[in-house]
Amino acid sequence: MSFKASDQSEAEGNAEQNVFLSFQEGSWEREPGSASTTDPMPRLKLMSYSYNPSKPFSCEICGKGFSQKVNLNVHMRTHTGEKPYLCKTCGKRFSDQSGFKRHMTIHTGERPYICKTCNKAFRYSVHLMVHMRTHTDERPYFCKTCGRTFSDPSTLRKHTMTHTGERSYSCQTCGKSFSDNSNLLRHMRTHTGEKPFKRHLVDAFKCSD
Repeated sequence: MSFKASDQSEAEGNAEQNVFLSFQEGSWEREPGSASTTDPMPRLKLMSYSYNPSKPFSCEICGKGFSQKVNLNVHMRTHTGEKPYLCKTCGKRFSDQSGFKRHMTIHTGERPYICKTCNKAFRYSVHLMVHMRTHTDERPYFCKTCGRTFSDPSTLRKHTMTHTGERSYSCQTCGKSFSDNSNLLRHMRTHTGEKPFKRHLVDAFKCSD
């Protein structure tokens, strides 16, 4: 039986059509209707992502890239729910070592981050960073409604509630709501009878030189 070159090229063309894969921006998928019912390869569609040479290790679930494989391994725990680091004091678990170490300072009282300007110590580096803005007067967060600027995002969030009328802090005793946690704490004293700490009482008991 003879086999013509034209027949061979036509067969190859059909085969190529059946397994045609579309490559675009790091993703690939089989074209709809290109595979026959007897095709053993399933129809595949993978997440589209842009390849970053500086982050060659990518998560197969969400496409996030990492520069080191160890960072990818830690990230995968956000999908698997694995938390191998256990606090023996309170039983709380953590997915990464850095989060575990930050938590342990709650029990030890350690404050390793110290302001070089005023020597004030902080438990977390981010708190030191926010504190440093009190010396530099940096205010990178601004209100889109009135333009007022703030040194940290939490203060900005509290401020925006004055525009929206949102009151996220509620008294569990009487149900009254407040836009600020400190206002709620002051209100709670009306139920508990607790009196606020007075600075002048401390000064009265100070020893004179």
